[in-house]
Amino acid sequence: MTTLADLIADGRTHVVDGAMGTMLYQKGVFLNVCYDELALRQPDLIRDIHREYVRAGAEILETNTFGANPVKLAHYGLAAETVAINRAAAQLARDAAGDRASVVGAIGPLGVRIEPFGEMSHAEAEAHFAQQVEGLLAGGVDGFMVETFSDVEEVRAAIAAIRARSSLPIIAQMTVGTDGKTHYGTESATWGPLLESMGADVIGVNCSVGPAGVLSVVEKLAPVVTKPISAQPNAGLPRDVGDRKIYMASPEYMADYARRMVEAGARFVGGCCGTTPEHTKAMVGFVRSVRPRHLSVQTVAPVLAEPTPPVPLAERSRLGAKLAARQFVTTVEIVPPKGINPEGMFAQARALQAAGVDAVNVPDGPRAQSRMGALLSGLLIQRELGLEAVVHYACRDRNFLGMLSDLLGAAASGIRNLLIVTGDPPKMGPYPDATAVFDIDSIGLTNLVSRLNHGLDPGGNALGDRTRFVIGVGVNPAAVDLDRELRRFEWKVEAGAEYAITQPVFDLDQLDRFLKRVEQYKLPIVAGIWPLVSLRNAEFMANEVPGVVIPPAVVERMRKASLHGKEAGLAEGVTIAREMLEAVKARVQGAQVSAPLGRVPVAVEVLGGFAGGEGVGTAGRRGDRSPAGAEGARAASRPRAGRTTSPGGRPGAPKPRLRPLMSEALAAASGLRGASSGSARPTHRGVRLRRVSGDHRRDGGPGVGAGAGAHPGAASGPALDLIQEGAGEGRRENAALLGAGGAVLAGLGVLAGGDQRGGAALRVPLGFEGHGELRGAHRRDGLAPARHAAVDSLAGLLPVPRPAQAERRARHGPRGLVGGCDGDAALAEDLHRRGGDLRRHGRHGPGDALGPLIGDHRTFRRGRHRRRTGAAAREHARREHACCPQKLS
Repeated sequence: MTTLADLIADGRTHVVDGAMGTMLYQKGVFLNVCYDELALRQPDLIRDIHREYVRAGAEILETNTFGANPVKLAHYGLAAETVAINRAAAQLARDAAGDRASVVGAIGPLGVRIEPFGEMSHAEAEAHFAQQVEGLLAGGVDGFMVETFSDVEEVRAAIAAIRARSSLPIIAQMTVGTDGKTHYGTESATWGPLLESMGADVIGVNCSVGPAGVLSVVEKLAPVVTKPISAQPNAGLPRDVGDRKIYMASPEYMADYARRMVEAGARFVGGCCGTTPEHTKAMVGFVRSVRPRHLSVQTVAPVLAEPTPPVPLAERSRLGAKLAARQFVTTVEIVPPKGINPEGMFAQARALQAAGVDAVNVPDGPRAQSRMGALLSGLLIQRELGLEAVVHYACRDRNFLGMLSDLLGAAASGIRNLLIVTGDPPKMGPYPDATAVFDIDSIGLTNLVSRLNHGLDPGGNALGDRTRFVIGVGVNPAAVDLDRELRRFEWKVEAGAEYAITQPVFDLDQLDRFLKRVEQYKLPIVAGIWPLVSLRNAEFMANEVPGVVIPPAVVERMRKASLHGKEAGLAEGVTIAREMLEAVKARVQGAQVSAPLGRVPVAVEVLGGFAGGEGVGTAGRRGDRSPAGAEGARAASRPRAGRTTSPGGRPGAPKPRLRPLMSEALAAASGLRGASSGSARPTHRGVRLRRVSGDHRRDGGPGVGAGAGAHPGAASGPALDLIQEGAGEGRRENAALLGAGGAVLAGLGVLAGGDQRGGAALRVPLGFEGHGELRGAHRRDGLAPARHAAVDSLAGLLPVPRPAQAERRARHGPRGLVGGCDGDAALAEDLHRRGGDLRRHGRHGPGDALGPLIGDHRTFRRGRHRRRTGAAAREHARREHACCPQKLS
């Protein structure tokens, strides 16, 4: 009996059979049939095809078991038949071969990815291959053909399964693309020596490409391997003919290339997809006329590039630096737009930047919806604002090659922070028929990114440089099967995860149990925080969002609060989120706060005091539709403006909302013109102008407070306060603080920061909500560039120089302030005098600096303004500045 060992030892050229699937299809077997099962169901058909190849001159027969592993057979409900199918197939091939041919057991890939890029471990893969090996050995094979693999790690598992059970010779063949590389990009000069080091007796290539492509690989293998080489190309590349794919290479063409392959160094040649006994017969005649080329082979060790140590975490990004330093980090998730205009997204990001968050999270097609790409959105935010983005990257929409291309491009463009997720299936979104790719899952992608950080591509080739990604992964402390979740989390850590973000946390005990079980990994955990905005939102999250668990007690709290209206429900949701944030801050290393329904101000309010800023009481109210309505927000831990709390802690009726407060504040402010010209005007609904000594505080202490209780008289109406700082602040004596009942002043125009000295010129054109942009930076109160700002404290906004007040009194005479308020003539004159200076610094000429506040050529009525021009403007200026004629020059 001819055996594979004999054929390897004789030093001659031998012909392997051709395709089995092609022959079965030609004989009328449909493609939806399990071809491997035919060894049990139609044994005569399989035996006859083997005999045709023997008659054509084939010296090696492969068993009809290419897909007969338990993973692939499970698709047909045949996993339990694995051993029986392999045993029967080997017996059929042995019957057909007789003494004329060797029989090798064909073993193909499992059809799933294994680690490091897939869920299946090496041990699991080896166990699956072992079942196939046992059946083939029982059927009488004299060797093995491990073929059509694109992953050297999967080949390793297959060879290990064989070697653990047999010493029979192994032909190991990889498959390559038209570029000569495997699916993972591994060069033949790399995988050839690797297969030899694994214990393969013959090393070769098969399938995927035609004769020309296989010949190229043979030429590259010959100088780097000492083992015999095998080659089994397809009959060219398939062409679409009607609704069928037809291989067009003729037997003569295949035979000619078989001869060339032998001349290049191959000793075993045959065919793969599209070949038939006719192709085999033609090859036999050509091959026997030539002898294999004898090359001087230099022993080459596997040439996998050595991984380079990654860039230290602290040097990859600002977020990475804080994680490495074990500092508390804050991020907020903003969803990319559905269209092509990023301005709304930029406005949200500006609000978050003003609030002091470390980064914004940009999800990748959340809930399988079509939106602007996360990578591009993150890049736009970083370039527009300089604020770091944490880009979610999902495995759903791209194949392995596309992912690799995206990641390389992201690294080159400056994206540094990733959150790797598997992704929601398309059926969850508006396009349920869209194809879900899922070439790899989040564990495999974590491995891929980690490898890129070490300077290697998936095939083990050097990139030439390292990527600098900060690798984040997701984890669910409330998973139904927590053991499975923790097992996957462990694999993610082993794959290279550097921090993890949890699903929204609503149950502290549940989080504690999770943290206890993962503390061994020493991985920074960032807790997900979701502010509930209504009872409906709570019920939806609890019942329809995968991975989110909301305890009944939390839903009940939202139910009770919602009885008092939407505002009370929102307030309770924010309270719950802040309570959870307060509770977890000592347990985790950061918080990711979601912006529910895109309401960034709500997220800012929750983060108040945690992210370099403080919350704003009016953030997220329905009356404030601006996407950055809480820009510059502060002190969310104090009582929220517009909401009272009863002694029992139950939210009461809301106070007047922001818009009427704004109107009252501006109406009251216009009275300053009367004060400066000597006329007395009544207060507007109790709005006062008063002077307070002491430090500017936001906690209700000396100076000015933020809550209603912090302002004397605030219950009777909003207040416009003029603050004079005490002696403790030597560099600035007088300043104006604008407020509205301790709440906020919304709708700033342009703030151009000057220096911190008393004589600095600052200009603040005030507008209404939705107009203007806050520029520059007023860092005294942590105010950063923002848009549509709502600011509860602008201490130092109107710095007043220090000329002697007595001199001004002597020059202008005493002047009281708004009737009925605490009078301070000197301060009024300071403000009036300063108004002239500020107008000269206006952006667009006189009247643009502090028009609505101290009077010039512009008046405001009911949220609209008109501009005086010509003679009316000159007359108004004379009347307003009669006491200061020098201002008219």
